Amino acid sequence: MAGSKYLNQYEFVQEAILCIPLAVLAVVFVKTLHISWYFRAIIMIMVGWGMIAGAVNLYWEYSINFAPTDEMAMEHALKDGAPRVFGTFFGWMYGIVLYCVFELIRLIWVLTKVIVNKVGACHV
Repeated sequence: MAGSKYLNQYEFVQEAILCIPLAVLAVVFVKTLHISWYFRAIIMIMVGWGMIAGAVNLYWEYSINFAPTDEMAMEHALKDGAPRVFGTFFGWMYGIVLYCVFELIRLIWVLTKVIVNKVGACHV
């Protein structure tokens, strides 16, 4: 039973590592709203690239070094090559995708505020 508790903590940390880039990019997007969209996009791409590459490497290092069993460590060690290469070479694509998603959410928010203000002004 104690092993399953450790396994749950192990998996929780793995998932937390994978959520770090999303959280950091959300903060970066909000903090860069005052600058023009193309500078914001460049910043998101660069930070996204670094965060994805770093998170992928951290995930695999943690998964191998802190695996609850030797079998799990060996399993992770045997399949860590492709994700690390992909994260390093194509991590910038995650930045672009998240930038587009965040911009879409911002656009919906702005349009909703405009529509609500116009409807509110019509009823006065």
